[in-house]
Amino acid sequence: MEWLRPLSALAFVLLLILGAAWLARRHPRLMGRRRAGGLLEVLETLPLGNRRYLLLLRMGERRGLLAVAGDRVALLDEIPGETFDQTLARTTPGEEAGS
Repeated sequence: MEWLRPLSALAFVLLLILGAAWLARRHPRLMGRRRAGGLLEVLETLPLGNRRYLLLLRMGERRGLLAVAGDRVALLDEIPGETFDQTLARTTPGEEAGS
C-alpha cells in the first residue's frame, strides 16, 4: 500500500498539467499568449450557434467584418478606420448606426 501515495500524487500532477493545457488552448489570453504590437486584433465576436459566428477585426488602420462557418471564412465588409471610429462614436449600445 505504500505505492498508493506516490501514484496518486503522480496522477494529481498529470491532471494539473492536462488542465493547464486545456485552459491554455481554450483561453489563450488567460495564459498571457497575446502578441504585443500585432497588426491583427479581434474587436468583437458574436456567436451565431452551430460553429458559426461573426468577427469584427482590426487590421492596422482597417476594420473588417468576417463570417466564420465551420472551416469557411468570408469577408462581409471592410470599413476604413476613420469611418468606423466616427460611426462608433455616434452610436450607443443597442442603437443601429443608420438611425
